[in-house]
Amino acid sequence: MVKIINPHGFFHQVSFALASCVLLQHQHDVDAYQLLINDSSVDGTSPFYQELHSILDENTSVVVGEMYQDYIYNANGTTRVGTHQGFAFNFDNSTQFNSNDILFLGDGEINLMDPYIVSATGAWEKYQYGTMPNWKVLSTDYDTYYAAEIQLVEPEKADAIDAIVDADEDTNEKDSMSFRVTSEGGYYTAIMNGQEGKQIGQVFQNPISFPDEDGSYHQNSSSVGINQGYSFNFPDDPHPMGNRQFLFGKDDKMIIFNEIVMHATGPYAKFIGATLSEEVVSNDPNYVADITVAVPTNTPDPDTTGNDAYIREEGATYDFRITANGGFYDPIQSVNGEGNLEQIGERFQNPVYTYSGNRVGTNQGYAFIFPVTNFTREMTMGNRVFFLENGTLNVFNEIIVQATGIYSEFTGGRFKEVIVSGNPDFVSEITLISPSVVQKEEDDGAGTEDNVGSAEKEGDGNEGASMTSGGDSVLFAPTLFGLGVVGLSLLQSMF
Repeated sequence: MVKIINPHGFFHQVSFALASCVLLQHQHDVDAYQLLINDSSVDGTSPFYQELHSILDENTSVVVGEMYQDYIYNANGTTRVGTHQGFAFNFDNSTQFNSNDILFLGDGEINLMDPYIVSATGAWEKYQYGTMPNWKVLSTDYDTYYAAEIQLVEPEKADAIDAIVDADEDTNEKDSMSFRVTSEGGYYTAIMNGQEGKQIGQVFQNPISFPDEDGSYHQNSSSVGINQGYSFNFPDDPHPMGNRQFLFGKDDKMIIFNEIVMHATGPYAKFIGATLSEEVVSNDPNYVADITVAVPTNTPDPDTTGNDAYIREEGATYDFRITANGGFYDPIQSVNGEGNLEQIGERFQNPVYTYSGNRVGTNQGYAFIFPVTNFTREMTMGNRVFFLENGTLNVFNEIIVQATGIYSEFTGGRFKEVIVSGNPDFVSEITLISPSVVQKEEDDGAGTEDNVGSAEKEGDGNEGASMTSGGDSVLFAPTLFGLGVVGLSLLQSMF
C-alpha cells in the first residue's frame, strides 16, 4: 500500500466528488456546445479515472496529474454519442492544466493539445486548427452534478482573434525572440517510477524574463510570464519529450509539443511552426535556460519537390519497421484506488528499419493506455519522435504534427502502425499517410478507424495491443485498467 500526498487540493477534491458523463448540444448558428457531467449513466457502466503519481518510494507518492474518460450524450441526455478521453498534468497553486484529449464521436474525432485543436475529422472537420477555449462552469454543486459550456472556434475565427494583439510594435516587428526561464521562484516535481527510486520525468512551472536592451539578463529582472509543462526523460538523450506552454500576460500564450510551437496567440502567433532552441546556462544552484524562437521560413529543407523527396521502396507494403530487439522499454506506473502499483503507460526507444532491412534511425516516445469502451478505438495516447537519417517525424497520437527533411510532405498527415508480433519480440510496421490522402479519404467519407490507423492487435481477442514498443512485454489486457477504479470518483478535465 502507498500513502498518497496530494499537493493540489481543490482540483482533486472536485475529481473525487464526480462520476462523469457529458451532454453535447449543438446550438444553431453559434459555435457553442454544452457539456453536462453528473453521476448518471445510460448504459450502466462506469467511466474511467486514474491519478498519475510520482512514486517517491514504496510508501509514498505525490499526485501530479490524471487520466480520464467521460461520456458524451446528445442534447436530451438520453443517447450516448461519444467518449471524451485524455490525460493532464497540473501545477502547484495554478488553475492551468496541461492536457491532451480526444473527443471520440459517432460522426468524427477531435484531437486537442490544451485548447488547440490539432485534428478534427468527419462532421467536425471545419474546427481543425481552431481552438476550444476554457470551459464556462454552469454548476458548482459538485456533489450532484457538474455542468460546463464550451465553445469550438473555427481556425479562421481563431486567427482573427489572435490578430488582435498588444500595441507592442517592437515585439511584432522582430523575427526572433529570446527569453530566460529559471527554477528560482518556480515549482518542480520529479516524476519517479515504481519502487526503484529512479526519475523518469518532471512537472515544472518557472518564471519567464526578457533580456535588457543590451541582451543581458539581471537577477532582479521582472517576470513577464510562466513556463509550465511536463516532460519524460530517455537514455542517452539530452532532450526530454513533453508538452509545455509559455503564458504571457492575461491572454497570450505559446503551446509547445516537444520543441515545436504548435499554437500561439497575440504577437506570438507568427512563431507557429517554429522550433525552439534551448540552452541550459546553469543547473546549480538554480536551473537557468535561455530559449530562442524564430519565425519559420517557407523554404522547404530540403526541396521536397525534387530528388530529395521521400520515395517508398519499390514493392514495399509499409515505410518502416520497428522492433523491441536492441531497444529500451520501461513501464510507467501509478497508484490505483486500492493503493497498489499499476502500469498505466510506457516509455520506449526502438531501432527503425526500412522495408529492405536497413537501419535508418530511432523511434522514441511515451504513451498512456486506456480501456476500450464505446466509441473509442484500441490505441494509446502519447508522443513519439522518429529520429531518422534524413529528417524527423513528430507524432501526436496518430497525427504527424511536424515532419522535416525528405519527409516534409507528411506534415499534417497520419501515422498508421500495425503490430505484427508480440512474442518473442515486439515488431510493428509503420505506414506514413500524406495529408492529401487523408483529405481524399475525408472527402470520400472514409472511416477514421480504418484509414488513419489505430494500433491493430493479434491474438485470441483477450490481448490489448500497445501502440508503443520495446521491451519484453508489450501487450496489455484491457481489464487491467478496471482494477481498483470502480467506486473511485471521477475527474472532469477542465482545460
